[in-house]
Amino acid sequence: MTLPSGQISIDDLYTESDSGSTTIYSLAKIARDSYFQGVNGSGANTYNGFGRDGGNSGADRIFDFSAGTSPQSMSQFQSKTYYYDGANFVIEVGFDNQLPFLPPPDPPDFNDFIIELNLFDSTDTYQYLGDSVGAPAGQQGSGFLEQANTTPLLAIAYWEIIISSFGGGGGTVNVDINGTNFVNTTAPSAGGQLTLDHNTYGSASTDSSGLFFDITFS
Repeated sequence: MTLPSGQISIDDLYTESDSGSTTIYSLAKIARDSYFQGVNGSGANTYNGFGRDGGNSGADRIFDFSAGTSPQSMSQFQSKTYYYDGANFVIEVGFDNQLPFLPPPDPPDFNDFIIELNLFDSTDTYQYLGDSVGAPAGQQGSGFLEQANTTPLLAIAYWEIIISSFGGGGGTVNVDINGTNFVNTTAPSAGGQLTLDHNTYGSASTDSSGLFFDITFS
């Protein structure tokens, strides 16, 4: 769900981030502390924060918030969304496997790949998404990996992609994230595996639709 565009209360903030009771927490705390300081991270808090300053100086903030320690106002939360909803915000992995499908006697999975996507906090301590998509030879397709109303909608994606080859393979793999090229390198072959991540290639910014990983094998 999305926070109201008009008048909102601190109860709305705690409801949006699925944080339960508001009886002892302040606007400053829920605005500044991050999701990963809550029950799905360090457990330092019993609530899920919006992350403008906490955890790693705003590096784990919710989408459409800026990092900073300035005083908060309720108006800064209007129309904000805390979780991927599976409709307006999604995490999509698209693939275009241009390597040919080869008939027998080659194995049926020759030139096929598995693409595994993992998402972490900014310190690579806490993983909040892990799923995979198959990329058969000679085919195009995509998969949606978010869990609606469960996967936090972070402003910055600290990503890891693991590509596994069943056999054959090789050639080139190209990875674009939200329309920006991050990787162009040799694809794994003959049952090999290739790991790509934000530490080597850089983190990605979430946009108004979420995250789209576009992966091409050629």
